[in-house]
Amino acid sequence: MGIKFTDEELRNAVLEFKSDFPEIYKHGVHLYGEAEYNKGIERQKIYKAVFQHIVNKKVSNSIKNDFIHL
Repeated sequence: MGIKFTDEELRNAVLEFKSDFPEIYKHGVHLYGEAEYNKGIERQKIYKAVFQHIVNKKVSNSIKNDFIHL
């Protein structure tokens, strides 16, 4: 799909989440441990990018089909 993230981008996603939602972050770390919780945040960023890629592709194809049928 061509979706790539650097280690730094994934670390920044964790830091941003930790800053924006400190209580949720603390609770997640308490439940799962810091390393596992951070991996979950990183995965969430990747999943969002994949989902957005799929949505954009479907919308693009839908628009193309609409123009073909004009």
